[in-house]
Amino acid sequence: MKRRRFSETQSNEYQHHYEVAWTLLKSAMRVATTPRSDESRRDAALAAIGHFHACLEIVPDAWPSMWGQGKAHQAIGEHAAALDWFERTSQIETGNADVWREATAEALAVGDAPRAVQYAQNAVQLQPENSGLYANLALSFLLAGRDGDAQNAARISCRGDPDDETNQRVLRLVEAVITGDRERPRCFEERAHEL
Repeated sequence: MKRRRFSETQSNEYQHHYEVAWTLLKSAMRVATTPRSDESRRDAALAAIGHFHACLEIVPDAWPSMWGQGKAHQAIGEHAAALDWFERTSQIETGNADVWREATAEALAVGDAPRAVQYAQNAVQLQPENSGLYANLALSFLLAGRDGDAQNAARISCRGDPDDETNQRVLRLVEAVITGDRERPRCFEERAHEL
């Protein structure tokens, strides 16, 4: 791929928008969840989206700005848009397990089991020692109705980090669905601590 050259002005403009976008996004992610802060979170995230958009106008294939777009949409619960941006990022940054992890989370949030499984497997392949990625894989398999695979992945997750409460919750959820004590989820919009 041929590298595009940028003027100093373009480079400075990109850097300005990128820094402002991340400052806004960090603010959006820190705001406590109260009715007033939800509005503040949304305002900050939408402003960040505008700055990331400006970055991508300058450098259309800048994966960090695509990633930022995904995180900003994620911060305000726009899961389909977040998934779209993480998928775009994954086309450029194929070897980054964090990109696949976020794509998995958003595929789970929108209830797209096939993509969740695919993205979780990609993440695990890149970081097989990461127990949290196995927990995501377990949830993906559970959503897909692949209970045996879900239980296996959840057990691997717990063996990898037996003290991690999220891994334990995922295993309990998988086992509760298998035994019929809990209904099979259609999506996972809630955070892991709410499982």
